[in-house]
Amino acid sequence: MLISAAAVAAMVATSFTQVALGAGPVTSGWQAQLGTSGANGSANVSAISTGVGSIGLKLVKLKPASTVPVVVYKGTCASVGALLFKLASIKTTTSGAASRTSALTTAQARALLGATQGTGKVAIRVGTGTSSKCGAFVKRSRFGPEAVVQAFYNWYVTDTNWNHLLVRPDLTPGFVALLKQFDGAANPIVCAQDYPDKFAAGAATMSGSSATVKVTSVLGNPTVKLTLGPAGWRISAVDCGFAQPAASAPRPDGRVRLASHGYPGKTTIVQGPFLGDDMYNATATGQAATVDNFNELERAFYTFDVSIQNDGSTADAFEVKATGTASTGWTVTYFRGTTNITSAVVAGTYETPPVLPGATYVITARITVDQGGDIVRLVTIQSVADATKVDSVKFAYKQTACGC
Repeated sequence: MLISAAAVAAMVATSFTQVALGAGPVTSGWQAQLGTSGANGSANVSAISTGVGSIGLKLVKLKPASTVPVVVYKGTCASVGALLFKLASIKTTTSGAASRTSALTTAQARALLGATQGTGKVAIRVGTGTSSKCGAFVKRSRFGPEAVVQAFYNWYVTDTNWNHLLVRPDLTPGFVALLKQFDGAANPIVCAQDYPDKFAAGAATMSGSSATVKVTSVLGNPTVKLTLGPAGWRISAVDCGFAQPAASAPRPDGRVRLASHGYPGKTTIVQGPFLGDDMYNATATGQAATVDNFNELERAFYTFDVSIQNDGSTADAFEVKATGTASTGWTVTYFRGTTNITSAVVAGTYETPPVLPGATYVITARITVDQGGDIVRLVTIQSVADATKVDSVKFAYKQTACGC
C-alpha cells in the first residue's frame, strides 16, 4: 500500500505528540516587548522546574552610550509591584542598541516561576526616569529540550526509515538539509553503525534560544543541539565527535520595494526595484522603501513587497517580525497572498516554510490612510537555523511640506 508524503508527515507529528507528553520537565518561556509595540526591543526568558534558566535581551533606541539598569518586578508597567530581582546593568552602543544573554540563578528562576503562578504578572524595566522602557512578560509553556530529545530518540529507535526522518517536525530545516548530504559510515543520529534499544536524555544546558542535551546509549553518546523558535524547541544538530558535512552559515537577505498605490476602486501597479539585495544588517540601512508626499485622501493605500531570499547554501525557514511606533494615522496589514498574517507578523511568531537556497518568499505590507502623517515599520527576518543571523528592511511614508 502506498502512503502519501502528507500522510507520513501527519503520522510522524502524531507520534511526536504522543511520546512527548509526560516526557521530562516542561520549560516555561516568557517574552516581553519593550516600549510601544516592541519599538525598544524584547526580553526572552527560559526557565525549567529545576531552577535552570536564562534571559536574553535585544534592545534598540535607548539612550546612546549609556549604562542602564535592568530590573524585574511583580505587576505590570502601569501597576508596579514588589521587586523580584535586579540584573547586571547593560551598556548601549552609540546607536542606543544592546544585546546580551545571561544565566539566571536558581533563586531568580524560581522567583519568576512563583510570581507567574495563576494570574500573577511580571514586568521588566530597562533604564531610569522618563527614558526608561518597560515590557510586561507574556508566559508561554512548551516542552523542554530534554523532553523533545527524549521523544525524538524514543521514536527513532522504532522507525529507522530515513525518509520518515527527513519529515520530522522537531528537526530544523537546516539540520534536515545537512542530513541529506551525509554519506559517512556511522549513523549521524545515533553516532554508531548499529541501533541501540534505547537512549537516555540528560539535563539540558540552556542559553537564551539555544540548548544542548547529552544523550547516552550503549553504543554512542551524541550531544544534541536545539534552537528555540515560535513552535518550541527543535533539534538543529547532533555532535557525534566525528567529521560531518559542514553547513554553510545561514544568510537571510531581505529586500523591499513599493508595489502599488491606490484608492478604493482604483489601483496603480508600481513594482519598483527591490532595495537591499545582498545587503545584511539589523537596522535596514540601505534597505528602505520610502514614499514622500504632501497629503493623501482618506482610505488611500500603498503596498510594499517584502522579499525574503535565502542566500545560504542549505534550506532554511525564517521568522518575520514587524515593529514600529503605534499610529492612529494609518492601518498596517500584512498578507501572504490573500491570507492576512498581521497578528503573527506583529507578534514575531510568523515563520515561513523552508526556503531553498537562492529562492525567495514574498509577503506584502499594506498601509491605509486613516488620518495621515508619518509612518515607519522595521521588518526583521531571522534564520531559524541560526537565530544570530538576521536582516532587516523598512517601509515608510513621509508627509512633506506643501511647497505651494
